[in-house]
Amino acid sequence: MSLVQQLNPHRPWSATMKRETQTYFTPREASQDYSDYWGTVTDPDGKRRQRLSKSDRDNFIELTEGMWSFVVTAIEKSKTQLAFLEVGCGPGWFRGGLDGRWYGTELNDDAETVAKSFGYRMLKPKLSDITGSFDVIIMHHVIEHMPDPITEICHVHRILKRGGHLLLATPDFASPCAKRFGDRYRLLHDKTHCSLFTNESMHRFLRDFGFRILDVQYPFPDRYATAENMQRWLDGTGVSPPWPGNFMTFYCRK
Repeated sequence: MSLVQQLNPHRPWSATMKRETQTYFTPREASQDYSDYWGTVTDPDGKRRQRLSKSDRDNFIELTEGMWSFVVTAIEKSKTQLAFLEVGCGPGWFRGGLDGRWYGTELNDDAETVAKSFGYRMLKPKLSDITGSFDVIIMHHVIEHMPDPITEICHVHRILKRGGHLLLATPDFASPCAKRFGDRYRLLHDKTHCSLFTNESMHRFLRDFGFRILDVQYPFPDRYATAENMQRWLDGTGVSPPWPGNFMTFYCRK
């Protein structure tokens, strides 16, 4: 049985929630140290790249276009300066020239240094240590790196203002690609992915922990829509190609 087919009951809800056990994610042991995450890596297709390079920044901006538009609209509609928290902000590429008070958490020292240059005010990386409150919290491909997402989402709910928004992106480990390619699914290549959600389980997870889901989007930049990737899908024997539904982005309100 492949990893993406294993859905094991995890831990009970918080004591403040209903006392029952839910299956939200498949846990696996992280076999890579996050301290060098923002260095040079080899992607699932065998290509070496630098995660702090301009090309990776351009790819990030393309993938987060929908989230960026949401934030821009929120800023334009607000009569006051909004407070943003980006959990696991990496090098801080998301903010760009956006207005507002921007805070970030990051475990990697090199990425944190770059984020500061973009104007992020860095907080302690543990959400349990954060006592402020925020209008918008962004978690872009972070929750799959967290060994205990249940505890972390409770802290996110605690520090998000009532009526505030959570923007959360993560892979779908039961996507069409995941089911077709099994252990050759490209998102299993990242050894820091230790909490594997599905589209269905993430819906339950967010609703059960106090968030109203406003929209779900599936970013897939045009550059991925190639004949080569279609052929790889049809062949089905190698590493899975980039494919619609691999990534999902949830737009939520508390």
